[in-house]
Amino acid sequence: MKKYNEFTNQKLDENFELYTHIKFINKKPIANLYKGKIKLLGDKISIKIADNSTAQELAYFALGSGLATSNSRGFGFCNYVPM
Repeated sequence: MKKYNEFTNQKLDENFELYTHIKFINKKPIANLYKGKIKLLGDKISIKIADNSTAQELAYFALGSGLATSNSRGFGFCNYVPM
């Protein structure tokens, strides 16, 4: 939400349904080395986005910009899989 609001210069109402289903794909957290010595833990998840227009717009934005931070290292990567 913060990245979207900053990019579009508008304030979205945060009271909406973003997803309808979430599933963790990995069994345990995945460790990635950061700067050669720090291990950052992360998860692979599968999310079904809700059918409302705000959720769809945010999901489309996330495909292009990634989620959270450290996107240049691939930590916020999103992939679209048609249902």
